Amino acid sequence: MKKKALHKLKIKPFAKPPSLPPDFYEQSTQTLIRCTEAILRKQPLYRLTTATTTPSSPKSIDQGPLEGDVGSPSTKWSPGSEPISREELYRLVNDLCVHQYGPALYRRLMEALDEAAQEAMIRPWLERHPVPLSKETQTGASSTNSQSHGNSVEDRGEDAMRITRELQELHERYICYLQCVRSISLHLDRLL
Repeated sequence: MKKKALHKLKIKPFAKPPSLPPDFYEQSTQTLIRCTEAILRKQPLYRLTTATTTPSSPKSIDQGPLEGDVGSPSTKWSPGSEPISREELYRLVNDLCVHQYGPALYRRLMEALDEAAQEAMIRPWLERHPVPLSKETQTGASSTNSQSHGNSVEDRGEDAMRITRELQELHERYICYLQCVRSISLHLDRLL
């Protein structure tokens, strides 16, 4: 038997160390924010892989990507798009934390979560159930006054039960949303 010569493996450092693109933080946070909004609205999310000619504004995820914005997230499927997985979002948060963007990402994400929850959950609910500001409501008017307006005690009780159920459903939906966002941003949990 012949002995085989052992070869040593030499690892050479990069001549120029790899660096992040200059707009890495902005693009990544924009993607994360738009994705969390899509999760809140229970919409699928796609990444454009080819340029589109859909003009729109970047203010809302419902409006889709900017014209020719390849790589941008969108809730609308097109032939040149591919789905974005939650694992990709998890890795994106990890990359941001590794490159010392964790605290800034946390602040920006918290602001975006609050705004998205207000826009998608709280405002629509308040539009369906406006808060009465009359003196009768503030002082707790007697049942005779409320019956003169056509509202009986039973009607108010049924309304209160319906509103309570709707609030409970809204709360459960919001908790589910927060758990999903938390699972994506676990690295922030560990960092902060």
